[in-house]
Order: sequence, then structure tokens, then C-alpha cells
Amino acid sequence: MIENYINKINYDLIKYFNYRYLESIPKIKILVISFTYKRPTIKLILKSLLAIEIITGLRGNIVTTKKSNISLNIRKGEPVGCKVILRKKEMLMFLSRLFLVRIYKFKSKSTRQKTVVQNITCNARSLSFNYNALNLFHELEQHYFIFKDLGSINFTLITNSKNFTEFNYLLKSLKYSN
Repeated sequence: MIENYINKINYDLIKYFNYRYLESIPKIKILVISFTYKRPTIKLILKSLLAIEIITGLRGNIVTTKKSNISLNIRKGEPVGCKVILRKKEMLMFLSRLFLVRIYKFKSKSTRQKTVVQNITCNARSLSFNYNALNLFHELEQHYFIFKDLGSINFTLITNSKNFTEFNYLLKSLKYSN
């Protein structure tokens, strides 16, 4: 099913941009899912690691600081969050699930809490966005009392597109943007 969807997207891109080589077709290379905190605690980082593992099915990595920050009272090497990097088939499965759930949650009127997208940053090669409500994922919604104090979850899509129009057309074909 995913291969047919990818072939359809590639066909649309070739038809629209007239590519000569298959290597020049823009593709989504990496999806980074992360939690970051300004004032982290071990309990919060462990909860976010567990949430990432439940959402993606892969074990996350702890992100540590590279420099110390006196104003935030953080030393060099202390953990400030966690992340997981998805590639290839896992990334495509997660994106299809994320976009389908996102469309369903935004169109349904019976949700208890609105899902809010914040801080959308986009350039020719990447798209970053945050969800501040974790009720987007059914797995986390089942264990609400464990994950209720987690912050926003960050998603970053990285592509090999050359300009913004290619990237925007790729996102439209994935049914993400309007």
C-alpha cells in the first residue's frame, strides 16, 4: 500500500516538474521526533522517552547539552530531552498514521481537547512543527494520567528538495498542507 502511494506521488512530481532523472525527485529523507525542556527533571525525561517509544515503536535517545547555561542552571552534559530519528519504511508508516489521525482529529467535533499546532517553521529543505496536545495519539490518550504533564512534541521533516515549490508540492501530495 505504501509503495503504491509513493509511486503515485513520484508520478505526480515527474508530471508536474518534468524531471529527467529519478534521483532528482524530491523525497522525505528523515523524520525527527523529539521532546525538549528548559528545566528538565529525570522523571520528565523518562516519561518523554516512554512516550516516544510507545508512539514510534523505537527506542529514543537522550539529548544532552553541549554548553552550560547559567541562566537556566544547566550544566554541560546534562539531559534536556529525547529524540528518535525515523527513516525509510518506519518513517512512511508513521507519517501516514500521523496525517490520517491529524485530519480525523481536526474534522471531528467531539474531541475533548483541541489539538493545537504551534511554531511551524518551513524552508526549502525542512518543515518543523509542534503539537502541544498529546491526545493526538490514541496510545498516549489511554494513559492520560502518566503523560499529562509532558510538553509539546516536535516533528521535523527533512527532504532533498531544491526549492520551496518542490517542497510545497510534495507536502500537498502527502495531504499535509492546504
